[in-house]
Amino acid sequence: MGPYGQQPYGQQGGNYGAPPQGYYQQQQQPQVVYVQKPNQHSSGGGAGLGAGLCCGLLAGCCCEECCEICLNTMDSQTLFSVKDKVVVVTGGGSGIGLMISQGFVKNGSRVYIVARKQSVLEKAAQELTAQGTGKCIPLVCDLQDAAQIKQLTEKLAELEPRGIDVLVNNSGANWGSESLESYPDKAWAKVLTLNTQRVFTLTQLLLPQLEKRATKETPARVINIGSIDGVRVPNLITPAYSASKAAVHHLSKVLAAHLGPRNITVNAVAPGPFESHMMKATLDAQYEAIVSSVPLGRIGQPGDMAGICIFLASAAGSYINGTIIPVDGGIVIANGKYSHANL
Repeated sequence: MGPYGQQPYGQQGGNYGAPPQGYYQQQQQPQVVYVQKPNQHSSGGGAGLGAGLCCGLLAGCCCEECCEICLNTMDSQTLFSVKDKVVVVTGGGSGIGLMISQGFVKNGSRVYIVARKQSVLEKAAQELTAQGTGKCIPLVCDLQDAAQIKQLTEKLAELEPRGIDVLVNNSGANWGSESLESYPDKAWAKVLTLNTQRVFTLTQLLLPQLEKRATKETPARVINIGSIDGVRVPNLITPAYSASKAAVHHLSKVLAAHLGPRNITVNAVAPGPFESHMMKATLDAQYEAIVSSVPLGRIGQPGDMAGICIFLASAAGSYINGTIIPVDGGIVIANGKYSHANL
C-alpha cells in the first residue's frame, strides 16, 4: 500500500512504478543530524564538536567554527540578550510603555522613550537608568503632529548614527462613550491618527535608521502594540479604539511582508488588561469582573509585557514576522466560556 492506505504507485493491482514527481521532496522532512564531513576551514582536532563534525545548520557549511557558532547561539543568555541594542519606545514614560522600557533598560539596552510630557519622561528616564544596566533617554514629541515626528527622527539619526535596532510603537489614545448615539465624530480623527496612522508615519521615517543595523541573521524589529479589543468585540463603547487596533494588527502584517526582504521584522502584541492610565477607570469600576474573565485569574504584570517584547527583539524572536500575539492570560480564547469574557 502507498502512504495513507492508498494503492502502491504504478498501475492498479500493485505493480510498483515511479512515484509522482516531487513526492519525495514533499514527504521527506529535513533532519538536523551531526555527521562527519571533511573540514573545509581547519585541520586536526579543534574546539567545539571536533574536527569536521557538523550540525549542518549554517547554509550547508561543514566547518567546526560554524558549528561552534550554532551551539553558542543555543545558550539562553545569547538567545534572549538585548544588551547594547538601541531601542525606541513611544509612550515609554508610563503604563505599558514604561513596563516595556524598564525591561529593555534592565537588560542592558539603550532606550529612547518618547511622549509629550517632558516632566513624566525625565522622571521615568532617571528612575529606569538607576535600576538597570542600560540607559534611558527622554525625547519629547507630540506624536499626533507629523512635523514633530520628522524632527524626532532627525534627532534620533543625529544621536544614533549607526542606526536603531528596535522600534516599539506603543503610544495610543482611547475615547469611550455611554452609547453609540452619543459617540462624537471628532473621536475618530484623534484616535485613528495616533493609534494607526502615526504607527505608519514613524516606522516609515525610521526605515533608514532601522536598515543600518539590520542583517538577515539579525534583523531590525518593529513591535506594534495593538490590543485584544482589536481581536474581539468589547462591551465598552469604544468603536474608534477597537477599529484602530484592528487596523494596527493588519498594518503589522502588511509591513512585515514589505519589510521582511529589507531585513526588518514587524509583529504586533495584543495586550489584555494591565495597570495603566488608560485602563484605570475600567479597572476601578470592574476589577473583579475583569479578573474573573481571565482564565489565569489575574491581570497582566509588567514582566508579561517586557518579556514578550524582549523575546521578539532578541535572537530568539528573529524568525518571527507578521504575527499578532495576545498577551491576555487567555481572555480571547475563552470568549463565550466565561460569563464576563467580553469585558
